[in-house]
Amino acid sequence: MNKVTLALLFIFAIFSAPVRAGNICGDNKLNKITICHAGSENNPHFVNICVDFSAVHGHLKNHSHDSVGECGSSAESLSDGIVYACNAGIKHEKPNSRVCYLRTNPAVSCNPSISCSPETSSCDCICSGTSDGPNNVDFMKYSGRIFADNEELENIGDENFWAGTSQAKTSIAIHNSGSIDGEGFVVATHTPENYVLRNNSLSFELGSELHGTEYFVDLCWKNINKDFAGKFEFTPKYSFKNKQLFGQTYVDSAEILTRTDIECTDEDDYIFNLFDEALSIFPSQMSELFPQVGSVDGVSFCRVRHYFKEDSKTFRPWNLNAIEVITSLEVKLTEDQVTPVDEGVKLCHPISAIPGNTNGSTNGNGNGNNDPSLQVCQVQFVTSLAYEQFVLDHEDSSNGNSNSSYSVNHNDDSRFTDSLNCGETTGLPVASPLACIEKFTADGYHSNHVFIPNGGTLIILEN
Repeated sequence: MNKVTLALLFIFAIFSAPVRAGNICGDNKLNKITICHAGSENNPHFVNICVDFSAVHGHLKNHSHDSVGECGSSAESLSDGIVYACNAGIKHEKPNSRVCYLRTNPAVSCNPSISCSPETSSCDCICSGTSDGPNNVDFMKYSGRIFADNEELENIGDENFWAGTSQAKTSIAIHNSGSIDGEGFVVATHTPENYVLRNNSLSFELGSELHGTEYFVDLCWKNINKDFAGKFEFTPKYSFKNKQLFGQTYVDSAEILTRTDIECTDEDDYIFNLFDEALSIFPSQMSELFPQVGSVDGVSFCRVRHYFKEDSKTFRPWNLNAIEVITSLEVKLTEDQVTPVDEGVKLCHPISAIPGNTNGSTNGNGNGNNDPSLQVCQVQFVTSLAYEQFVLDHEDSSNGNSNSSYSVNHNDDSRFTDSLNCGETTGLPVASPLACIEKFTADGYHSNHVFIPNGGTLIILEN
């Protein structure tokens, strides 16, 4: 009878928010501002976009879920993060001793020196091999690849994304010297933060004579919120399903033990263990395991590892066994979120010092304008909400796309930074806060924000 390989197929059920990063306005684009754009009103998929200041009113007016600032910088725009299968590993340590059994009854062990003595007419006792060669060969097969940016994970449903990514590795360490981790596993990658496995591609094909194989699968999660904000609830679960309807299952014959381990990286790049447990018996078919993990905050990345170990020391059955292992990971924001620190908006607004003149223009990058009447208002909105209220509190008689007095008069606005004030970024003299208040009113602003002159800066609070 020919011995055939045991096949284990892993299926990943991933619960993940759409990947978003988009285009964030850096300090090289001070004449633009970042908007967290929701897209669909009914099913918002937040993405960062970098827009002109004149476009802000239209976004806030026509998209109720849009907000000023990078996605994840407010409680409303926090994301659950992204989840993906990221690593797998296999090992089969050399047995401490040979195993011998009766050919006619594999459940009965035997001693070849007795059963196969010269006096016996036949030898019914066979033993395992003594080398680490063909008697100890297990395979791990998968499709996996590295990715540089989180946005690339949007393409995992595209066949071209996986072109040329099929791989196979054995459990023999000397054949995989560059792929051994600290626990002795032959692994798919040493950098799971930027590696993704294709769903339904991971399988373990176990052809070793003896049980004793150990293997694992990793599911990874990334926090994509600004400054790694958010508090998250982790819900991993996994189960198995037999491919055949009758007979002893692989899980039973191999005496499979399992455990879950979760390792996270905090906002300061410190790696810590969030969850660990002792090995326990893999339950009966279709019984799901739910490790009780709990919540975590202040983290940038977590790796959820499900270990599986064949605890039996016996020979593998000489017949085909196959199971499917279903693993899933859901990460959700908890309801008790702490609002991220809102740094507000630092605005430079050019005005004319000559009454009746229209607003002057500047490129917002320090070159200024030759018009000697131009000055610049340096305005600090204490929160993003204060700025959003200010934008919407302008005269607007348009329908659909915005043509409000804000859009018309703030087309040449720009931002200042912690290290460069408006005078340095625009090349214009800084106007007095009182002149700025008068100009805002003349340009169609109508509301009751609290204005606080502070030196050369006009501070604006929420209304």
